[in-house]
Amino acid sequence: QLKERNFLLEFEHPDIGKYRTPNGAHFLLSKSTWQPRRAPTVGEHNDYVFREIVGLSDDEMNELINEGVIN
Repeated sequence: QLKERNFLLEFEHPDIGKYRTPNGAHFLLSKSTWQPRRAPTVGEHNDYVFREIVGLSDDEMNELINEGVIN
């Protein structure tokens, strides 16, 4: 019954491969554009956050990476 109601979703994770997780939406809305997706890995969006939002330059980013502050 859970399979037929799409209770479990399967995702591909870059570190662990395929895995199943319970569906995050406990109800279905016919006009919703929400799409399930996997959670980001630690640091996956660092480049976007530090460059686009914080505004660090390439040199500043490289310095923080070399110092081990970010990965």
